[in-house]
Amino acid sequence: MLSKDLSEDEKLKIIETEYHIPIEGKTRKDVNIMRNLSQGIKEEVKAIIEGKELALFNPPKL
Repeated sequence: MLSKDLSEDEKLKIIETEYHIPIEGKTRKDVNIMRNLSQGIKEEVKAIIEGKELALFNPPKL
């Protein structure tokens, strides 16, 4: 389920078939929202890390 090789639809199909959890329209929409949120968090963290690296190599002039 955590594999980057599987598409969102493939993962949802696994949830339906292997875990017998029905996936309806609202659930699909909610999963898509969570995926977008996690991607945004990942990008924010990356920007923070890059910003800190830049600050280490280019300290502000006082």
